Formats: sequence, structure tokens, C-alpha cells
Amino acid sequence: MMKTLTAAAAVTLGLGFASAAFAAPPPLVNESTIAQIGVDSTAIVSQRGGNNNQGTFQVGGLNFAYTTQYGATSKGYNGANTDQVGFGNFATTTQSGGGYNNSTTAQFGFFNTAMTSQTSSSAVTNNSTTFQAGAFNHAMVTQH
Repeated sequence: MMKTLTAAAAVTLGLGFASAAFAAPPPLVNESTIAQIGVDSTAIVSQRGGNNNQGTFQVGGLNFAYTTQYGATSKGYNGANTDQVGFGNFATTTQSGGGYNNSTTAQFGFFNTAMTSQTSSSAVTNNSTTFQAGAFNHAMVTQH
């Protein structure tokens, strides 16, 4: 009886290990969040090969944000969001790959410039929202 249980346990464990070894890998995920409050702001993010996602929040200073996202998985998604409040303001976002792409840029005061470029090889959704408030305001969006 003991030998039968041991053999059954070995077979069960063996099957358990085999199914775990051949299980699908978890989805590729990139994430990033940057928050800055005060003076000499800069944020640069580059994400490749994954679902991608981003943040960036800057309040007062010479503000600069640069986000580049490439190669979202075939199920697609890029993301990105940039908020800037005061002084030098500059934001650029580049998104491409098999993603849905999304981008939001909100800038409030002073030198303001926003550039967004989105490309989706799967001919799915591109979204972009740019909101600017006071001073030199410039915005450019390119979608393919």
C-alpha cells in the first residue's frame, strides 16, 4: 500500500511540475510613475516591449518631460500621461507598436509646448488630449 501511494504521489507531483513548466508566461508589463515638485524639473522615460504605461507629474520649475513607448504586445496598449503646472513646460510623447496608444498632456503656465506622435501598426485606436492654459502655448499631434 505504501509503495502505491508513493508512486501515485510521484506521478501527481511530476504532472504538477510539467504543467507549471509549460504554463503561459505572464503578460509583459512596463510601468513608470514620476512626480516632481519644485525648481529644476526633468523626467525622461523610455519603455520597450510590453504593454507600457507611464505617469509624470511636475509642478513648479523648468519642467521637461519626455516619454517614449515602443512595442506594446499584440493585444496592445501604450498609455502615458504628463501633467505640468508652472514655468518652462515642455512635453513630448512618442508611442508606437501594436498598441492602442493613449496620451494626455496638460500644461498650465508659461512657456508651454506639447508634441505627441502616435503610430499603431494594428490600425487600432490612437487617442490624444492636449490641454494648455497660459503663456506661449504650442501643440502638435501626429497620428498614424
